[in-house]
Amino acid sequence: MALPVVVPVGEKTANALREKLLPAIAALRIGVSNDPDAHYGPVVTPEHKARVEQWITTAEEEGGEIVVDGRGFSLQGHEKGFFVGPTLIDHVTPQMKSYQEEIFGPVLQIMRAADFEEAVRLPSEHQYGNGVAPRANLPRG
Repeated sequence: MALPVVVPVGEKTANALREKLLPAIAALRIGVSNDPDAHYGPVVTPEHKARVEQWITTAEEEGGEIVVDGRGFSLQGHEKGFFVGPTLIDHVTPQMKSYQEEIFGPVLQIMRAADFEEAVRLPSEHQYGNGVAPRANLPRG
């Protein structure tokens, strides 16, 4: 989930991508820094955690669909840690604040493009450019 926004082209591709992401997200292991099996760990401060969770709330308030919600995540044995669970937000639009700003947390947003030209145009129009990744089809495997 390194990219904050992925842009599948067409509804069929967007729906297929979303379905492929769900088991991959469910398989993510969140852990502490010395856990060799962890895919990622906590954010750095309680303020950072609150900020990431607020971005999720803002996206939801602006019409994004929270498919997987990482707010309120707690790691057993580390309940006071600054952990945010993986989050997937669908139906993001260019007008949404969560799309316009970098979240710096384990959040992936899906912005659906009607056609390839729209998808390719988005990075040029976004202040962070390649933080938006068009996807015309799904990888095999």
